[in-house]
Amino acid sequence: MWCFGLPGSPIAGSVFRSANRTPLDGSLAPRFGQAAAFFLLAVFLLSFCACGGDPEPARLPIRLAQGFEPTFDHRSSTSFGELLGHPITASSRPGAGPPAGVWLECAIPADSWAEVAPATFIAERPLGNTAWRLSSQEHEQLSSQVYTFQRVPVEEASQDPSNAAPGTFTGLGDNLYLRLAEGEAVPSDIRYEVCLPRGSRRDGAWRLELGQWSAEAIPVFTGATETVTTVIPEGCVLHLGTLAISPTAKEQEDGKLFFGAAYGDSLGHQTGEVTFKVWANDDLVLEHTQAVWTEGQVERHRIELPASDGLEVDLRFSVSGSPALGGFLTPRIAPDELPCL
Repeated sequence: MWCFGLPGSPIAGSVFRSANRTPLDGSLAPRFGQAAAFFLLAVFLLSFCACGGDPEPARLPIRLAQGFEPTFDHRSSTSFGELLGHPITASSRPGAGPPAGVWLECAIPADSWAEVAPATFIAERPLGNTAWRLSSQEHEQLSSQVYTFQRVPVEEASQDPSNAAPGTFTGLGDNLYLRLAEGEAVPSDIRYEVCLPRGSRRDGAWRLELGQWSAEAIPVFTGATETVTTVIPEGCVLHLGTLAISPTAKEQEDGKLFFGAAYGDSLGHQTGEVTFKVWANDDLVLEHTQAVWTEGQVERHRIELPASDGLEVDLRFSVSGSPALGGFLTPRIAPDELPCL
């Protein structure tokens, strides 16, 4: 697993908890004495001189993931493209599945299922094993208008899916197995869904956990936009990385799906490309296009920003293009001379 942040570096907060700080005000003087009060006052004044010599109350670096929480801005389903003839959509559902999860779903027509044993049917997982392994087995669903099929854990079904109880399903590798009652036909309106988490809050900052990747982040999947409000001290720039992972496997010429990375190929397979954009209020400060890989790749950026003179600025982060999971990793505002990788 890849983690961003090393002890003693400007981005150590991405992994290591920052020390608690007590507010420095005059109320501490009687407790510690006059000498301690002068010392604390000096520390307080020096904290305003961190960037460009201009007094600025913000502690540096400013970790934009601190206090951040993803919004649910998919007001309607967003197209995630098509795979094996199945259109894939994405939507956000507060209160359903993991916190801040994104649901990918598609229809599996009745003629896509083949009977491999009495009342036991098999179909290819349209979203592929790549999408499945980024999530959790507990966050897969299979349903129709009439049924919500119960998921059978892999460890119970791996020996023989035909032994499962009627009205159940399981996912094994790149296949789905559906068990029905004897003589029952496969419903024509089956939908497959999988929930991909966008991370969780850790030590006060939002952290993306996606496959092998782990970092403080502002997760933004294709078609979404997130906004963070902050001040921009003079002489500081925005440092961040952009990550794009394919939620699907690569479709090969024979119509089958390829799962995972080839030997010695850590990026996996390219499935498209996306464009990352960042705005400071109405000014576009970053427009970057990069490939979408089944294993993902991070590209680093140094972005010049205009000083805000102590006023708050809305930083907007968006992703458009091919289906992709990921976002903006270790976003920090810091003095230009400080490395933030």
